[in-house]
Amino acid sequence: MQAASWLLLLLASLAVAPPVAIAEQAPSVTADTIRDATPPNSFETNALPVPRDGDAQGSKDLEQWFWIWDQYGVRNVTHPNLTVVPPRPGKATGVAVIVAPGGGFDFVSWSNEGQPVAQWLAERGITAFILKYRTKPTPRDNAGYAAFVRDQIARSQSPDRRFSPLPPEAEADAKQAIRYVRQHAGRFGVDAQRVGFLGFSAGAIAGVSVATSADPADRPNFLGAIYGPLFPRVVPKSPPPLFAARALDDPLYHPLEKSLDDSFGLLAAWRANGGSVELHLYSSGGHGFGMQKNGATSELWIEQFFEWMKAQGLMWRIGTPGQ
Repeated sequence: MQAASWLLLLLASLAVAPPVAIAEQAPSVTADTIRDATPPNSFETNALPVPRDGDAQGSKDLEQWFWIWDQYGVRNVTHPNLTVVPPRPGKATGVAVIVAPGGGFDFVSWSNEGQPVAQWLAERGITAFILKYRTKPTPRDNAGYAAFVRDQIARSQSPDRRFSPLPPEAEADAKQAIRYVRQHAGRFGVDAQRVGFLGFSAGAIAGVSVATSADPADRPNFLGAIYGPLFPRVVPKSPPPLFAARALDDPLYHPLEKSLDDSFGLLAAWRANGGSVELHLYSSGGHGFGMQKNGATSELWIEQFFEWMKAQGLMWRIGTPGQ
């Protein structure tokens, strides 16, 4: 497994130990493994604050962009925002997709599940919005953060670990992102009734939560959940269409899969309440495959997500429904 995937695996969840002990396989993490970085300047002019109730929880200066191995992301986020990646002029379909990277709510995985995903979608006429949601606080110095990651490796051996619960701040940011895009649909040239949410790991946890929200105004019009938990939960009537993808060798799920009902109960509940479901279950890819090239068919997930959107009747230009 690539080193970048280890960070996603370790911080994506508080899962039970996989069949092969993580502590014996993970690369070493030291202060030298982590490098400070600057924000993605090419997107700064398109960064949009996500409206939310109350005052900002701390200074924006607290957020830290960093590299760990070959993974680029941001931690200690206190000010959520949306970064807009628009299609080329004349190519827009009117479809909007909010991209929510993973990172266990400890950081936001920008280089694997954020920027390249948004750019791929934009090249095909979809207006993408990368959601930088608020994250849990982590040590600010590199040595302290390296110790934090090492602790996650050690604690991953506990037999009773489950996925990180969705922080209320991240859930609120996801809801606000959906409302914001709809309220400003005209400004961005998108259809307010074709606003989707595409989440990875922790981002998928947030996506499932907003898609099953009690308030229909918080729900996206369609949902992509990439290697997120699909355990049973309460699903409202007529949930939005759901596209789910996961690899069978994802170590976060093997210890939890006592039965298909336990592992994919969400899908059954979705269908029972009138929702459409498409599941892609790949033989390999691990956790956090995102936009990485791994030689497995899981690389094709984004193309299949795009084809699924077309099959759902979403990919038509404003003014020409169904074409």
